[in-house]
Amino acid sequence: MESRRPPPSPLVDSYVVPGDVVLDLSEMTNQTIKLGTGLRQECDTIQATSAGMLRLSKPNKYWVESSQKRYVPSVEDTVLGVVVDTKPDNFLVDIKGPNVAFLPVLSFEGGTRRNIPKFEIGTLIYARVVKANSIMNPELSCMDAMGKAAEFGQLKGGYMFDTSTGMSRMLLSSPTCPVLEALGKKLSFEIAVGLNGRVWVNAPAPSTVILVSNAIMRSESLSGIKQRAMAEILVACSSHELQKHHDKFDAKTGRYDINAWRCGTHSTPSKAMYLDAQQAVHCQATDRDVGPCAVKHHFPSPIVSWIEDLSSFGDISFSPNSEYVDEQARASVGQSSASSNLHDMQISVRLTEEFMELAKENTSNNLETCGILGASFTHPSQTCFLSSIDLHTQYSYQVMLPEAVAIVVAPTDPTRQVSYGIFRLTDPGGMEVLRGCDESGFHTHRETTDGSPIYETCSKVHFNPNLRFEIVDLRSGA
Repeated sequence: MESRRPPPSPLVDSYVVPGDVVLDLSEMTNQTIKLGTGLRQECDTIQATSAGMLRLSKPNKYWVESSQKRYVPSVEDTVLGVVVDTKPDNFLVDIKGPNVAFLPVLSFEGGTRRNIPKFEIGTLIYARVVKANSIMNPELSCMDAMGKAAEFGQLKGGYMFDTSTGMSRMLLSSPTCPVLEALGKKLSFEIAVGLNGRVWVNAPAPSTVILVSNAIMRSESLSGIKQRAMAEILVACSSHELQKHHDKFDAKTGRYDINAWRCGTHSTPSKAMYLDAQQAVHCQATDRDVGPCAVKHHFPSPIVSWIEDLSSFGDISFSPNSEYVDEQARASVGQSSASSNLHDMQISVRLTEEFMELAKENTSNNLETCGILGASFTHPSQTCFLSSIDLHTQYSYQVMLPEAVAIVVAPTDPTRQVSYGIFRLTDPGGMEVLRGCDESGFHTHRETTDGSPIYETCSKVHFNPNLRFEIVDLRSGA
C-alpha cells in the first residue's frame, strides 16, 4: 500500500549544494516522491544538482529554491510566455527555457478551427505546462485540467519583468507573500506570476505599476519583516506625492486634465491641456545599426523605470556623443556622494529624438510634454533646467527608484552645446528639501542644509547605439 506521508528530509528548509544526498529511497519503500527543479535520482538516492534551499510542498514534492534565472520546464508549472512566431497549428512561445514551447491553436477553451485565436508576435500569454521532456519542446495549454480557461490566456496592458525562479515561487508562497500582502492592503493592482521567473503587474495608474514592480524586484534578498517594512515605506512616501500629481479624469467629457503632470517652466503656469480618451499617436522608431522597429502603444503603459546590469549587454561598442560627454564633465562637478553609488543606466541614442518627434505637435503649440522615464520633459521655448514642478515630479520617481532621472529637452536653449540635460535630485540635500515641501504649482524652495544644489547633472547615464526602445503614449485611457 502506498504511504500518503513519506517522512520529510531532515534537510528541508536548509541550504544544499550539488551532490548533497537529500533523500535515501532505500528507506522509503512503496512511497511516491515528486521531484522538482534542482533534484535528480541517482540509484537509490535523491541528490541536489544546484545550490539553494531545499523546499517541501506537502505531501511529497521536493525542489531546490535558488536565485537562478534559468528555467527548466516541469509539468503543471504556470508560466508567462511571449509569442515569438506563429505556425498553422501552433504558436511558438518563449518561456525562458532551453527551447521554445509549443502552444497548439486548439489549446483554448472551446477552441475549434473556426475560432482560432490570433496573437501577434510579442503577445504575452499566461499558460500551463502540460508536457515537458529534455529531448523535446515543452507543450503549453491555456486551459486548466477541467478544460476551462480559468485565469489562463492573453494578458493585456500592464508591465512584465524578469525575476529569479526562486523569487517567483516566493511570490506564490502560502499563505501570502509578505511584500504582496503589505502592498495589497494599500493599493489596487493585478499580478500574474510565472514559475519561469516572470511577473506581470497591472493597475489603473502607471504610478502604481511602477511602485509595485520596484517593490517586488527589491524584495528578493529581504526577510519577510523587511519586505513589509520596505513596502509600507514606499507606499507612504509615494502616496503624498502621487496625490498631488495624479491625473484627473472627467467622466462627463471623457477627457483627462493632465495639467498636474505637465512640468512647465514659464513664469506663469501654462494653460491646461485636455486629450480625448481614445486619442492615439503613431510613430516609427529606428535604432542605429538595428534596423526599423515599430513602436507599439499600450494603454495604460507597461513601461517602468528599468536599470539593466551591464553584463546583460554583452560586448557592446559604445559611441558616446562627444559634445554630451564634455557637457556632462563640466556639469558633474560637485555631485552628491550618494550618486556615486548608483547603477549605470543605458539608454538608446535615439530616445530624445523620438520623444521630440512624438511631442512635435505640442512643442509647436508651446505646450510642454512630460514622459515617464522617469521622467522626460520638453521645454519648448525655455532653457534647460528643472522648474519647481519638475522637481516634485522627479522626486515622486526618485523616492521609489534612486536611479530615476529627468531628461529635459530644450531645443531652443542657446546656452548649451546639446539640446538636452539629464538631471537628478541631490541626495540627501535635494531629496530632503522636496520631502518636506507641501506646496504645489510654481514656487521657490529653501536651500539645502549642506549648501549643495537641489539637483545635479547625472553622469551615470550612457548612450548605447545598440538598444531597442519603446515609446508609449500615456495620455489616453484604454
